[in-house]
Amino acid sequence: MVLDWNVFREQSREHDTYRRQIIRWFGDFPSENSPFSIHRLVEAGKSHGKQPGDWYGPSSVAFILRESMQKAIETQPLLENVVVYVAQDCTVYKKDIHEMCCARGRSTTKFGSSSDSTETVVDTQTEEEEWKRAAIILVPVRLGGEELNPVYIPCIKSLLAQDGCIGIIGGKPKTSLYFVGWQDDKVIYLDPHYCQDAIDTRERNFPIQTFHCLSPRKISLTKMDPSCTIGFYCKTRAEFNSFVKQTEEMISPPKQKLSYPMFVFNEGNSTDANIESDSFEKEDCLLRVKHYKMDQYGRIRSGTEETEEFVVL
Repeated sequence: MVLDWNVFREQSREHDTYRRQIIRWFGDFPSENSPFSIHRLVEAGKSHGKQPGDWYGPSSVAFILRESMQKAIETQPLLENVVVYVAQDCTVYKKDIHEMCCARGRSTTKFGSSSDSTETVVDTQTEEEEWKRAAIILVPVRLGGEELNPVYIPCIKSLLAQDGCIGIIGGKPKTSLYFVGWQDDKVIYLDPHYCQDAIDTRERNFPIQTFHCLSPRKISLTKMDPSCTIGFYCKTRAEFNSFVKQTEEMISPPKQKLSYPMFVFNEGNSTDANIESDSFEKEDCLLRVKHYKMDQYGRIRSGTEETEEFVVL
């Protein structure tokens, strides 16, 4: 399947076969042939402390999708050509992605913390090597407090307009939605709660009409929940480099005195960042707080200074 694929165009037999296979992966059956079924995702959620019926936030969904992809590779050979990367602390570590996508097979090498690991074999010569696998990059972010900070609306529009953007996992308060585009000051979404007749995807030529939405809905961008996960797809190293260059110009709100980007890119990898954060001396982690007593005129009274130390974790 390609990014400019359109359901209304005449489909080749190859494209139709791929489309049906993708739908089968999401079929509503607790089978290894449907690794992204609701049954399988709920099962994966248990390892993240989630129980059936619990609320799954956009960040939790990102990690569950990554774990489900890792398991799916064991039984679905087609998925070996794709890796799922989840950004940590709003940071995309470029070296991690290059190493994952240049991997020759599956092993137990870990990237990042235990909450963001992936199975792969690392090739140390990855600086210019062509990718062997495509990357789905998921970036959990929070764009405001209780409500979406409107300064990020231009950023959201720019990212959704990117060729490599595959949508935003998010919603509005108490409602999960999947955002796929925008028009004027509204965002276009698909509603996963919309009920359809169950389709047996195990059949060879099952009907596919209900898997496509001909009339997507829209809500105001200001009603978006600030917590969301933005998804991107990069097939090659060249696409990724282009994605980074374009995205760095889009993730900072325009016309702001201070820059507060939605997320950032880091040249290194998450392991190096964790080692660096653990290498501080205890003295570097101390925050000294001085207390002063003042009189009614705002003057510091002598001999009343105290010092407390707090460890910065």
